[in-house]
This record gives sequence, C-alpha cells and structure tokens, in this order.
Amino acid sequence: MDDARIETLLLQLVSDVAVIKSRLDNVDEIRETLKEIGSRVEKIEAMNERHEYELKALENRCNKMEEFTRNNLTDTNKTQRSVFISVALAVVSATISLVFNML
Repeated sequence: MDDARIETLLLQLVSDVAVIKSRLDNVDEIRETLKEIGSRVEKIEAMNERHEYELKALENRCNKMEEFTRNNLTDTNKTQRSVFISVALAVVSATISLVFNML
C-alpha cells in the first residue's frame, strides 16, 4: 500500500471516529435530558399526590359543613315547632283561664 492510500484510510478513520464521538455526545445529551425529565415527572407526581390529599381534605370539610348545616336546619325546625307549641299552649291556657274567670 502506498502512502496516499494509507493517508486516505486514516482520514476516513478519523472522520468515522468524529461521527461516532458526535453520536456518543448526542447519547449523553439524551441521557441528561431523560434525567431532567425524570426529576420533573417525580416533582409533578409529588405535586399531584399533594393536590389529591388537599382535595380529599376539602371534600371532607365540605361534607362536614353540609352535615352541620343540615343538623342546624333540623334543629331550627324543631326549635320553631317548640316555640309554636309553647305559644299555642300559652294562648289556650290564657283563654281557658279567662273563660273560667268569667264564670
């Protein structure tokens, strides 16, 4: 083999090594990008879990508030009935007293 042929093969080898190195650099960049994406996914999953916990807590508070409101409405109705019955009994009692006093 002559020197020109060896030189051509060496240049081709250097060119191939440069292509391989650039592809390896791309692979390294892809790995770094995947690591970054993985950490972002972990952060998003952590945020999602926290949001789910907060949603459950808010749902529980809403349910408790609804139950409290219903209980208060029921108590209010009972109180109104009791007051109405008390007033009615007082009126009946006063009427009966007035009738007996007139006799």
